[in-house]
Amino acid sequence: MSGGSGIALPTTSNGGVFAANQVALYPCTNVITGKTEYRTFDPTQPPNDPVLPSSYTWRVEQVLPYRNPTIRKLFWTFTDLGQVSVSWTLTAVTEQQKVISQTTSLGVGNYIPTYAIMTVEVDINLTGMNLQLSVSKLAGAGPLSVLKVVIIGEVEEYTP
Repeated sequence: MSGGSGIALPTTSNGGVFAANQVALYPCTNVITGKTEYRTFDPTQPPNDPVLPSSYTWRVEQVLPYRNPTIRKLFWTFTDLGQVSVSWTLTAVTEQQKVISQTTSLGVGNYIPTYAIMTVEVDINLTGMNLQLSVSKLAGAGPLSVLKVVIIGEVEEYTP
């Protein structure tokens, strides 16, 4: 550097944010304007999208070929990130190839998050083939955490 003020400036760019900030920027699409924006995540705040609902669907489970399992309940283990309202849905197919489903909704969590690992029993009952489980929540319904889901049920006896 010659003839300057003696201040060294960074010679590389990481998107306009100084590396000392250690902030990762993610390109996102604004759902209202459709334009690309750069956003960051605040790790001090639990995830709770105020605009869009969210859901997760597990793969289809064929318990035993050509059998009709009956699901009696679920045990949902989660981290208490605050209050959340969710809907659990089981979907299956009957022997007549009709799609059937059962949904149950519940609210869990504490007003002030404890970050403790908790387990609740979800009462849901469905008999059918090719069972599939999904969980969903509305926009702004709270921060959702799923650590583990245990499905409890039985399979009919098969007599050839």
